[in-house]
Amino acid sequence: MKKLQRILSTLLLCVLMLSILALPACGSNVNPVEEDCKGVVRIYSAISYGYFGVGCTGTGFCVGKADEPVQYVVTNKHVILGEPDYQDYVVDHESVVLVDGREFTVDDYYMDPKEDLCVLKVSSTIAARQPLALGSTESVERSDTVYTLGYPDNSDVTTRVGLASNITDITVSKGTVTRNHVQSAEMSSGSEYVQTDAGSSSGNSGGPLITEDGLVIGVNTWVYTSPNTTAIQAYALDVRYVKTLLDSHGIHYMTEKPRDVNLPLIIALIAVGALMIIGGVVAIILVSVKSKKKKAAAVPPVQEYVDPNYAAPNYQPQVPAGPNYQQIPGQNYQQGQIPGAQQNWGNAYPVQNEPVVDLGVTEAAPPETGTIKVLAGSMRGAEIPIRDGETLWVGKDAKSCNVVFDPSFTHISRMHCSVTYNAQSDRYIVVDESTNGTYLENGTRLPKHERRPLSPGTTLRLAKDGNCVRLG
Repeated sequence: MKKLQRILSTLLLCVLMLSILALPACGSNVNPVEEDCKGVVRIYSAISYGYFGVGCTGTGFCVGKADEPVQYVVTNKHVILGEPDYQDYVVDHESVVLVDGREFTVDDYYMDPKEDLCVLKVSSTIAARQPLALGSTESVERSDTVYTLGYPDNSDVTTRVGLASNITDITVSKGTVTRNHVQSAEMSSGSEYVQTDAGSSSGNSGGPLITEDGLVIGVNTWVYTSPNTTAIQAYALDVRYVKTLLDSHGIHYMTEKPRDVNLPLIIALIAVGALMIIGGVVAIILVSVKSKKKKAAAVPPVQEYVDPNYAAPNYQPQVPAGPNYQQIPGQNYQQGQIPGAQQNWGNAYPVQNEPVVDLGVTEAAPPETGTIKVLAGSMRGAEIPIRDGETLWVGKDAKSCNVVFDPSFTHISRMHCSVTYNAQSDRYIVVDESTNGTYLENGTRLPKHERRPLSPGTTLRLAKDGNCVRLG
């Protein structure tokens, strides 16, 4: 049994280790930056300043729950109302979200009164795009790699004709964080920005600034280019302002990217685990069968001893000569041993000259033959006669005992106890020779190696089991 447990434990440990080692590979190998392009859209706004109007284009990114269709888009406020210096003169404005050549009308605008930030609610869900996860600038350090996503290099004053809005039209500009939590003098609000050298220009406004893991850490807002150098200083509004605006309107968003499941790898792991478990079960069955065969070969079958001459009239057993046997004149043989003799077992008790207990019973002559009735076990229901002065053995050794129990009963000794019948006193002399004891019906244990006279009708229990015999 212990061997089977070791085999099963080893198999389970192998399956667990295989699962742990393969866990990092369960995710998809898709590039997070390329995956985030699926959450970027183009925005066109028609702005009226009274006597004249302009058209502005910019970028936005989708937010929401991972398991829900997209309906909200984050962008800059100046993409919707034009440059900050002219926003107070706006008479009317109308915006559309462009996705793969299709226009989505904007039903509502949630504008931040202080920051250059706006959230658009489109009229219908955008099935072709997915929400992006919002990270934190607290985890960003200088020299960290970042990416700018959007639709750049377009004039703010343009027409709606021919604006590209497919995912393939999105540009990805790589750069590093040059400073974090910057308060720009150009923007008098005192807000904090992430400064980068990632390429950016008109049209990138409102797009996401993301990390290598695909988390949004800022909204691309404005760019400063020195006239004496080609170096770019791009500024993205800290993403925490986006979270505040979304929270104030009860709009849900993700803070971590959902893990993509690699189904082929999982199926392969399940197949390997199943094969290992099946192999283990087969091994357990083979070991179990082999163990049973060994056990069956080691334990001889139970055989009931039958003396063909036992009932013959005037039976006189013959005793073989030899130094290991002692002749007991006038005593009957012990069934299952050498007839007419008792084998010397070292400290074996004498069986002749039994003391007779005088109980004063004179009304009737005692019977010359007693019985041992088996109440349970392989010989259940059998009644074994025991003659005056005869000693029978109870146990599980078929070669030495007269009342034989199943060898699988481990609590019963090979030669558990002996029973000698005394016809004159009508008593059964019982001697316990077992490891686990011989008990009376009331639970009293017989003293080991001591002769105990018992009355007919007494029930003996072997090792407190349900295996018992009755005397008389």
